Amino acid sequence: QQSLRAGVNLISVSGDKLLGGPQAGIIAGDAELVARVRRNPLYRVLRQDKLFYQAMETALRHILLEEYDEIPALRMIRMSHAEIRARARTLAARIGPAVAVEDGESIIGGGSTPDLALPTALLVVVKPVATGAAAEERRLRALGPAIIARIEKDRVAIDLRTVFPDEEDNIAAAF
Repeated sequence: QQSLRAGVNLISVSGDKLLGGPQAGIIAGDAELVARVRRNPLYRVLRQDKLFYQAMETALRHILLEEYDEIPALRMIRMSHAEIRARARTLAARIGPAVAVEDGESIIGGGSTPDLALPTALLVVVKPVATGAAAEERRLRALGPAIIARIEKDRVAIDLRTVFPDEEDNIAAAF
């Protein structure tokens, strides 16, 4: 809205990053320019289907009604550091000495929030099953279902802000 009020005639935004809902590209601005975009032959290939519109409507309804925790991405962003730390400690106790809990940061996103980081708790692999951090990260990613981790300071780290509670059993089983 700020960009349009400042005089920008046409803008495209990432709807999924903006709203936390389905992946979407949103084009807004002067009606004549938006109409020109819609007449482009690529529009037919890139247009959304009815399922997308239903998912977007659901996300927008939750935002309008301030039901932020009903949108998984927003629920994860809104989790407190204390809540994530408690989950990490519980999971680490189940796994044993192969992992440790450390404070860290969750980088929220690219285009809409490139510099926003939130405090989190990380499960850091102390004793990799595979040889080295890169090999351990590949091993976890190759599991079914995959466990997505990152490498920090040459160690594998799993950010529980990005893990649904019902996925924690998969992590425990991996070790």
